[in-house]
Amino acid sequence: MTNRRDNPALSGAAGAVVTGAPDALRRAFNAASAKCEFNQYWYSKNTIRHLVHEVCHHATACAFLSTPSLFFGLDERRGDETAEEELRMEQLRRSSRVFEYDSQWASDPCYVHYDFHQPEQVPVQYMAAFDYVVADPPFITVDVWSQYVTTAKLLLKEGGKVLFTTVLENHTMLENLLDRPLFIAAFYPLVENLTYQYVCFLSYEPTCLTQRNAELPEGDAKMAAAIRMANDLRSSEKEFALQMAQRKREGEERLPTAAFERDNELARNPEARERVEAERGTVNWDTIPIEKMEWGHIPEGLTMYPEGNEPPAEVQQRAVTGYNDDPSVTASTTAESFGLEYDACRRLRANLDTFKNSIDAMQRHMNAQMKLRHQRVKLRKELTMLMEASKPQADTAEQDLCAATAATAATAAGSSASVAEAQVTEVTNAIEASERERAERLDEMALLVRLIEREEAELAALALQQSSYSSPLTGIEAAGDEEIHAAGANHQPAPSAATPHHVPYAAAMTECIQAYRTVEAKRVPLQELAADATRRFKFPVFARMKELLQRMKELKQQR
Repeated sequence: MTNRRDNPALSGAAGAVVTGAPDALRRAFNAASAKCEFNQYWYSKNTIRHLVHEVCHHATACAFLSTPSLFFGLDERRGDETAEEELRMEQLRRSSRVFEYDSQWASDPCYVHYDFHQPEQVPVQYMAAFDYVVADPPFITVDVWSQYVTTAKLLLKEGGKVLFTTVLENHTMLENLLDRPLFIAAFYPLVENLTYQYVCFLSYEPTCLTQRNAELPEGDAKMAAAIRMANDLRSSEKEFALQMAQRKREGEERLPTAAFERDNELARNPEARERVEAERGTVNWDTIPIEKMEWGHIPEGLTMYPEGNEPPAEVQQRAVTGYNDDPSVTASTTAESFGLEYDACRRLRANLDTFKNSIDAMQRHMNAQMKLRHQRVKLRKELTMLMEASKPQADTAEQDLCAATAATAATAAGSSASVAEAQVTEVTNAIEASERERAERLDEMALLVRLIEREEAELAALALQQSSYSSPLTGIEAAGDEEIHAAGANHQPAPSAATPHHVPYAAAMTECIQAYRTVEAKRVPLQELAADATRRFKFPVFARMKELLQRMKELKQQR
């Protein structure tokens, strides 16, 4: 039975965090309940105690993604807690949620059904409701982790913290997915019955996980030193980012975004500014329904869970059947339309997101090619040494005494040289294939740029038509839409995608493609290009995506 009580002291997304009696919430976690079909493995008791201590030190509301052992670890007590610590843990227990697929804990009011195959299908009342997220997916692959990171971004408040546990090899991949540096804790978690070692990644410098786990053997000193160096580097990066954010901005100019140009136009035109302010003043913000609230991201299938933990039946059915398999479901999801301009904004925003992700993919592709080139250099050095060893030596008295041994060594060196030569050929073929793939990817990005330019022109034409046919009467608007469709069907001249339209950020996209065509697969050029990609190439695209999102919200409110 779900035990929920509304708390008037909470508002907005934080209102999703409900209160209840702490004694009623406590459940015994059974470590023997691991299910092989869900690939479940549990932390040791000592690991649970340390990880929960770290969470309690920072969190006021935590989302536990596929970590029920940690969530129910909030109920455990050492016995020497102070009254303040006890109150803090009880409040954290009430305000936290465990997002889990296994329904054996569904009776707990803080349980939320979660399927990582539908990463954006979380209750809208929990969006941006947590200041801490812990995640440990059932699999360590990049495709599964990308789903969990997507969910974590939806659940986190601005400035929220994360704690991920997985293998050390996933460090760079998780930093790319999360788009922020991750620190490696000195404390390694012990996962019982797991064959490989996990580590803890945190979005901040660890507080309670600074000592090694006594349950595990002493680690490699060189690895520990490398981890400290990596953490120091990330600490320096965060300090540098803070200094850049707080720098003096005299003499700097903003990028020429559409929002910047609109603000300048309003500043030059007092009448237009007064008209916009008057329109904003007529909106009763308290009457805007929850589905039209402003979010930084619009997930697919965004909905309110009536019971707080289980999605509605139609949403569950949609998750099982898919969006294209069932015509009735597809029709129901597309029944509501917000107009041609809204659809154009959505398509353009999706393509911009694809281009932005392509930049990240291209950076990873070039890093992989750099590693292949380093591998080839190493193999060529080994091949040269083996070839030298296999060459016949000048006859000497000493060599005559051990001719059989020398012949055997030369034969072995020659055989190893053949293997090394084959490896060099294999790596060279891989590099050539990587170069061909680079050209193909960049050609696809160039085609995407042209498509984006056409969609920008189409969107500008639709916006012009919208202003031409705008009227307070719904019938006139409908008639205007029919005239637009009729004009398009009869091929009459009208503003369209063929009309020349200037796209301010198109030059940045073209420059980005050219930069990746010519960059050498070497460490320093790739690092410099990665910095340029964020500052010069991705930022204008992301700014335009934010403008489109705002326009989509305005169009939805107009309907």
